[in-house]
Order: sequence, then C-alpha cells, then structure tokens
Amino acid sequence: MTQKSLFKMNLSERVKLLLHSHSLRQRQLASILNIDPSTLSLKLNGLTRFSITELQTIADYFDVSVDWLLGRDKKEA
Repeated sequence: MTQKSLFKMNLSERVKLLLHSHSLRQRQLASILNIDPSTLSLKLNGLTRFSITELQTIADYFDVSVDWLLGRDKKEA
C-alpha cells in the first residue's frame, strides 16, 4: 500500500487494516473495547462513531497514535 493511499483512508478503514495486519477478529477487538460485536460492526461500517476512550484503547493496543487513526499523521506510530 502506498503512502498516498494510506493517507486517504478513513478511520474505519484504518482500524480494519490494523485488524487484518494483526490477524485479529472483530469479535476480539469488541472484547478488548468491552462492546458488543454488533456495535463494533456498526462503527466499522461508519454507522456510529468510536468514542474517545475507544480510540485511545485501539491506539494503545495496536501501538499507533490516535492522530494516525484519525488520518492526521501519515506515520503509523
């Protein structure tokens, strides 16, 4: 994946990329976030938003910055 295409990714796409690159299932991430898997699915499909706490948990778990998740930083960490 090129730097340019990574920069154009939205939050949901970045979280899906992290899930894939770490061989983690949505159900596992939902457990880490302490939310129902169906709720995570809604968030990953852009139908509801991640909370600040959820963003921080995702960033900490995958060792990336919240800025990177939000597309404000081109680097993963």
